[in-house]
Amino acid sequence: MDSSRLYEPTRANAAVGGRACGNDAATAPAVALCCDGWQNENPYLLVAIQLIKLILLAIVGFLVYRILKAYQKNLSKREQPPETKGNEDMVRCAQCGVNLPKSECTASRGEFFCSDEHRKLHQK
Repeated sequence: MDSSRLYEPTRANAAVGGRACGNDAATAPAVALCCDGWQNENPYLLVAIQLIKLILLAIVGFLVYRILKAYQKNLSKREQPPETKGNEDMVRCAQCGVNLPKSECTASRGEFFCSDEHRKLHQK
């Protein structure tokens, strides 16, 4: 087939941009949208379009990956039990009898109190 004939505009498709699709005048505008004649004019254009499609697909895939990863991270934060300080000795206030962690109490003369006020009341 003579390659120069592929690019010759005919009367049927001259109004559609001068590409030869081999169609009659009645179907030329409708078929021009799916005509592959323009891809034969510049082979690098086809490669560029394929690369753009590949890049867009990679970007969409990356975005989906990031969204799923953020969603999974958010779920794992919700499912973790609250952090505890570990096991700590509990003591009873000598004045009121309330149990509290040893680190939060006030000690005086070997006795533990829940506040300074209770320590002072107990010493009287």
